[in-house]
Amino acid sequence: MSLVYAKSSLDQRELQMLESEMRSRGKNLTTAYLLWFFLGLFFAHRFYLKRSGGVFLMATLISLVLCLVLIGIIFLIVLGFIWLADAFRMSGFAEEYNGKLEGQIITEILAARAGGPGMPYGAGYPAPPPPYAPAYPRPATAQPVLTPPAPAFANQATVVAQRAPVASGMGRLVVADGGRSSAYDVAAGQSLVIGRGADANVKLSDPRASRQHLTVTLMPSGWLLRDLGSTNASRVLDSSGGIRELRGETTISGGQVLIGDALITLYPLSGA
Repeated sequence: MSLVYAKSSLDQRELQMLESEMRSRGKNLTTAYLLWFFLGLFFAHRFYLKRSGGVFLMATLISLVLCLVLIGIIFLIVLGFIWLADAFRMSGFAEEYNGKLEGQIITEILAARAGGPGMPYGAGYPAPPPPYAPAYPRPATAQPVLTPPAPAFANQATVVAQRAPVASGMGRLVVADGGRSSAYDVAAGQSLVIGRGADANVKLSDPRASRQHLTVTLMPSGWLLRDLGSTNASRVLDSSGGIRELRGETTISGGQVLIGDALITLYPLSGA
């Protein structure tokens, strides 16, 4: 999805949020050139633009050691060519980084617009019209509940399904994926495997989801999320409004999880 198209879906307040985030988190081309000019042989400009790699750091360290024994001049010449070449590629580096960052911020804004449980933003957005989604196959370990289909904002992750009453001692998991939404009532202590594989309890169509991406377990203390060695890390939007990548496992009382463009909303355990 192009950034121009994505930006066109934002309202005025969201555009101001986007501009504010870009000013605080974006990379400045002037700063990059200053680092290139004064510290270019140490690749400070690449570290600043998040394009550093172990091979360049190792090459720099090797060059410094060999200079002490009068052999490093060859490596310094090579590094000098790279340093000069970066002067012509700096604009592309900065544009690529800022483009990825802008797309990430737009995804976060659109996810916050959906307004999951405890989310600080999106409460003023209306619910979708009430047509119902077609029936989906019953997972092996969960009872699916039909919910209204979630509209897609140009492949961006959104979920607007409203929570229906849940039986006492149950939690609810709502999945918005590929323009469809489905919900599952989950008993305390029950685990679901989420992923793209045929053996997953909750199947996703997003190509960035692994065959077995993560498990969710409803505990008395909240939802236990455990990464299953996924290629693309999940992002957790917890009930406090924080956004972080899921590494290993974590427990949240409620919130949302982004896997690619698929958005999973986790409602807490209902009272007895």
